Amino acid sequence: MKVESGCPHPEEPQQATCCVHVSADHDLALARRFTGNGTETIWLCAECGPTPVYKLELRSVCTPCGRDIGPHVGSDVRALGEPEVLVRETKMQFEHETRSVGLDTAVLIGLAPVPRRAGKWIGVTEAGAVVLVDLENRTSAELLQLGDPAAGLFGDHVYPAEVREKVEFFEQYGAASQSSSSGHPQWQLGSALAAELPILVLPSPDGDLIAICNRWGRYGVIVEAATGRVVMALDRGDYHPGQTEFPVAWVENASCLHVVHGTAWNRLDVTDPRTGVLMTDRHPTSYERGETRPAHYLDYFHGRLTVSPGQDRIVEDGWVWHPVGVVTAWSLDAWFESNVWESEDGGSLRRLCDRSYFWDSPICWVDETVVAVWGLGDDDDWMVPGVRVFDAKSGDEKRAFAGPLGHLVFDRRLFAYSTAFGTSVWNVETGERLLDDPDLRPLGYHPLDRQFLSRVGGDFRVSRLQQDA
Repeated sequence: MKVESGCPHPEEPQQATCCVHVSADHDLALARRFTGNGTETIWLCAECGPTPVYKLELRSVCTPCGRDIGPHVGSDVRALGEPEVLVRETKMQFEHETRSVGLDTAVLIGLAPVPRRAGKWIGVTEAGAVVLVDLENRTSAELLQLGDPAAGLFGDHVYPAEVREKVEFFEQYGAASQSSSSGHPQWQLGSALAAELPILVLPSPDGDLIAICNRWGRYGVIVEAATGRVVMALDRGDYHPGQTEFPVAWVENASCLHVVHGTAWNRLDVTDPRTGVLMTDRHPTSYERGETRPAHYLDYFHGRLTVSPGQDRIVEDGWVWHPVGVVTAWSLDAWFESNVWESEDGGSLRRLCDRSYFWDSPICWVDETVVAVWGLGDDDDWMVPGVRVFDAKSGDEKRAFAGPLGHLVFDRRLFAYSTAFGTSVWNVETGERLLDDPDLRPLGYHPLDRQFLSRVGGDFRVSRLQQDA
């Protein structure tokens, strides 16, 4: 198929546009250029790349032809220009209040909210203490002592060095970018996370149990908040664990609390942490040289897990060898109740998007089936700030819009926040930015309080969005 000779699918709607020189017979699509109309792009060859948009001669093609012309994941494709960021003026603003809790907030290297307990956060200090932060009563209390993180928690003695290497890596690649004068934003985001919160803290919904893991390490534990007792050890194996965040998530199923956790580079399991009962007993999931490859073998490195609001689905950002980041989602009901292989190749498993050399990106659920995934693009070198919205049930992309930059959380509106870039508020349906506050640089968001939490000096600052007047 050559565009010069016309589209061979006249029955298809003419949707995509492209440079007239690009053809599927030749690898000429070397750049995508944003037209300035939302996230619309056109594919350009080397000959047309430098040409101003208004001087380009373009052809309309159908969607199948557009897919043929456009390069695929892993292709060396530049991004030219910038997408249009839609902005709507509002009277929204954040209201702030500083609170001292009797703890120097600078010593925290892990922090997360207790979802169903107002004002409660769990932190881990540089000295290895697990603390309960009570913002309502302005107090903090030590729950237990883990050990010295500088020596490596949970026997993971190489982890402190790996964190330093991760900070250096992020800083190196975040300093300059081929696609944006501001540098690789995703690496800048990672650098801030590695430097500030290298310990992953995940309280259960009521805070009775707390998962604490080396964020990019091999090991973690689940502890009982009331007693400090370790009820379960977490180990995801020694094969490239530092490439992704520790895969761990809480799920409430049939009125019971379970933990989803990585037990090997390519295996997730579901366990009742209080009894140790394994719900996903299955084998084999691995094989040695000379052995037959198992029927359900999964060639995929597990990564960050996020459970839907109603506990029905889970989304994951892992990777496969090229390397390519692959965002997947599947049904928890099907996994728990009918098919222990659902996370490998079950009928509900959907592959939402692929990104070359890029994973562990910000992701959040918008509702029970809709997921917002950060990043416009198919390659880490050419990733542009923005959000893609997917139907996790069908796997279809619903829409995309430019602008959001940071960790994502949805609470009636989409928030993008980080200590590196500040906070912005978005309408997820229209893609419009409703508020931009570069001075609000929080560590996290409490879903019950609807408040962001930041460090200000040695104190905390809580920030809550005030709606339109």
